[in-house]
Amino acid sequence: PDHMLPTIPQVHATTGGLIGEIDALPNAVSYMEREYAILYNTIEESRITDEETRKLRELRSAVEQLHAQAEGLKIAYPNRYAEIDPHQRTLQDLLVRLTELARYLFSKKYF
Repeated sequence: PDHMLPTIPQVHATTGGLIGEIDALPNAVSYMEREYAILYNTIEESRITDEETRKLRELRSAVEQLHAQAEGLKIAYPNRYAEIDPHQRTLQDLLVRLTELARYLFSKKYF
């Protein structure tokens, strides 16, 4: 059901930071993982357009920004480190998977 899916993370218009900070981190990470899965399936099915390349770049940028914000949250809230760190590790893993997906996209697109 749709109500169980992660929602688009809310971002502050001027600072670019995640609204809700630590409490919003689980939803934001889940949303990024879901977007990765959708993009992966699209590429795997060879439905590749320039749009997928753009989405991959944008998703990588968003994950990098969220990862950096999680690092800042660990410094700002050291008492909540245990809450933040698993999500940050998930984001790091997602960055690795996005790099692999970019290589895969290139190979599917040109070979």
